[in-house]
Amino acid sequence: MAKFLTIPKGVNAGKPFIIEPFQRSILKALFPSRGLRPRQALTSLARGNSKSTTAPALALYCMFGDEVEAAQVLCVASDLRQAMIVFSAAARKVRLTMVESTLEGDLDVQGAMGVNTEDFRNGFTAIRMHIRIAGDAPAEKLRTVVARGTDRSVVFDSISNGVPISVDVDTV
Repeated sequence: MAKFLTIPKGVNAGKPFIIEPFQRSILKALFPSRGLRPRQALTSLARGNSKSTTAPALALYCMFGDEVEAAQVLCVASDLRQAMIVFSAAARKVRLTMVESTLEGDLDVQGAMGVNTEDFRNGFTAIRMHIRIAGDAPAEKLRTVVARGTDRSVVFDSISNGVPISVDVDTV
């Protein structure tokens, strides 16, 4: 892996991706040397434990290098904005060295607290997203990575375009 991957962010950004012992134990559980391997796996890593490198590398291997016909690979991240950018970059073969995202919004407390719901709504009136991104590609390609990530984001689309929401309540 060190030959093909580098650490995308943090204090070791740009250095070769070396599998740490805790990562090796995860890989051994997913790809045992003998016997059946699991059909499904859930791995959770704390902040700062190479998720941005490990998850895309594992997903790309399972999709393209594992020789499993019609493989389905699902990766879930707690931060959608960075997940969509990391996977967009992986699809475009761009090595990212930094991704930072910031969201800020306009919200009137009077509406949110129910003090004045006639003049103020109970939600954001505007949301702004700022992305800082760096990698081994020209600025225009990095902008394309971000654009493609937002274009294919289910959550971004749902918030931007609004969707009907139904609420079903079961009381017991």
